[in-house]
Amino acid sequence: MTPSWYDVAPYNSGMSNGPAGFRDLTLAAFVDQLASAEPVPGGGSASAVAASLGAGLVAMVATLSEGRPKYAGYASTHTTAGNVGRALATRLLELADEDAAAYAVFGAALRMPKATEAEQGARREALHVAARTA
Repeated sequence: MTPSWYDVAPYNSGMSNGPAGFRDLTLAAFVDQLASAEPVPGGGSASAVAASLGAGLVAMVATLSEGRPKYAGYASTHTTAGNVGRALATRLLELADEDAAAYAVFGAALRMPKATEAEQGARREALHVAARTA
């Protein structure tokens, strides 16, 4: 049986299983986890978090431009950009968590026993499924 994210011990001992995600960490705590020897979070999660910051900046610029007479002709663009920027920032943080979860399942599959032919087959199948998800 292929392990799922909630069935396995966290791949990164600094993280716990469950609904808490990178959104709930301080920036310093995320960077500390990223700098650790643990493989989760990794490049995918870090990239998604960085992209969420970019999306947040788009929302910030739109918000700062709203209501300014100089930019009145672009009011609908500012509203749309602000909404899209916030939505993208949220989704990208979700993707950071999904990336970490997928790799945690892959890591759990790597740690499966492989002494017997049956164990090797189960491990191979779990790795295959986990790799496709990741």
